[in-house]
Formats: sequence, structure tokens, C-alpha cells
Amino acid sequence: MFLALAAGMLCAYLGIFSFPALLAVGAALFLLGYLGALRQLGRVYRLSPHPDKRHEAYVWSWLGGGAVGLALFIAGMYWGRQTWIAAAFSAALWLCLVPLTVTVCYRLIPFFSSRALPGYRMFQAAWVLPLVTAFSIGHFLLRWGLGTSWCLISDLPFLGLALYLSIRWGLLRSFRNQLLAMLHVGFAWLPVALALYVARGLLSALGGAAGGGPCRLVDLLGHRRRGRAAGMLCLALAGHLACRPVAGDEHPVVTGRNPMDLALRRSVPAAPRRRKARMMHPAVTP
Repeated sequence: MFLALAAGMLCAYLGIFSFPALLAVGAALFLLGYLGALRQLGRVYRLSPHPDKRHEAYVWSWLGGGAVGLALFIAGMYWGRQTWIAAAFSAALWLCLVPLTVTVCYRLIPFFSSRALPGYRMFQAAWVLPLVTAFSIGHFLLRWGLGTSWCLISDLPFLGLALYLSIRWGLLRSFRNQLLAMLHVGFAWLPVALALYVARGLLSALGGAAGGGPCRLVDLLGHRRRGRAAGMLCLALAGHLACRPVAGDEHPVVTGRNPMDLALRRSVPAAPRRRKARMMHPAVTP
């Protein structure tokens, strides 16, 4: 499984710069390993004795959406269909990355906030994830069934939901703990990206062909915002788990100098690194 994933990534990267056929082979190998990993996760899910496994079911389903995107990409490469390849990237985003990000944040942000902020009340309403499912799948189906402008039907309420969650989870309060704020700010980029999608849909609906240039600019900004959101969430989570114990943890896994510190030392410039050091090792832990 892991060999297939690693070999697939290697072939895919080599194929990007050399032979397109090698890219397709790499994607197929990666899909094989990916399906094996999904199978193992499904087995763990089935064997878990926990009575409520709805959150895990959503996570597994969105990872399955990533497999759909990979399959579309391989089919597009094999038959030379550019539309299928574009749909594959859209599936990877709207059937995997976006809903998976919200689903993970739905569990993590209230959990960490409740342990770092005194008097914090967790909000994990049962209706949130079904709405995320409807909006994400709705965007994908509307985009490839009717056109970009029709995505407003799903993007507008999705934007409202993302803003509501960001506020309800305590974005402003999170700045009392700067490391916690990284999680909240990382999620806050989602409504920014969705607002750009709404703007793109409005430009497409109102401007028609004349809106091509502005639409492409909005697309570029949206890609950057989604990447920023994913990157900040990963860095914040890695910092929480590796660089310092979360408030309320009885048995921190790693303390002191560790590989995460070394990696950040090599990758983050000096001034942001000094700010990170103050965040990770404050005089008084809140």
C-alpha cells in the first residue's frame, strides 16, 4: 500500500516533466495504494466499538471522494478528455478537500478551544455536516451539470454557514491564545475563498463572456486562499501536537526539542520564528 503510494507519487512527478504516459501510470499506482488505505480505514471503522461513528463516516466518505477525482483524472489522461481532467480537479476540491477540511475542523476547533479558553462552550450541532455535504456535492453537480453561474445556489448558503461557524467557534476569542488562533484563522480563510467563488458566479451570471478576465483573476485568488487555509491548518495542528502540550493534556506526547522545531527552524524566517517561539513557550500557559 505505502509502496504503491510512494511509487505513484514518484512516477507522477517524473511524468509531469517528461512523459504524460508516466503521469497516468503514477496516478494509477497512487489510486491503487489510496484504495488500499481506504479499505484499511474502513476496517478500523467497522471494528470500532464506539456507538457514535457519524463523524468518522463523513471523513471516510470524503476520502472516497478523493478516489473519485483520481479515477476521473486517470480516465481523462487515458482517453484524452480535457473536460474529465478538469472535472477531476473539481472533484478533488469539492468532494474531498473542502468538506474534509470542514469536517476535521468541526471536531478539532471546538475541542482545542474548550481546553485553551476558560468558559468556552463547544458548538458541534448535528445539522452542520449534512449541510456541508449538500453544499459541497451541490457545487460539483451544478458546476458540471449547468454551469458556473448556477453554483451560486450552493455557494451563497455555504458562505453563510462558514461565516457562522467561524464566529460561533470563537474566532475573536481565539486570539487570547496565539497558537489556537492559527487554527481559527486557518478555517477563516474558507469563507474568504467561498466569497471569491460567489463573486466569480456573479461575474459569470452578469458579465457573460466579458467577465472572462475578472473570472480568471477571481479563480487565481480563490486557489491561493484555499492553499493558505490548508497550509495554516496543517501548521497549526502540527504545532499543537508536536511543539507544546495543549492546555488540559495530562500526557503530552512530545516535549522540548523535537523534529517539528527543527523543521520550522529551517523553513520559517527568523522574525516569524521568534514570534512562534513566544507563542509556543509563553511565560504563563493560559
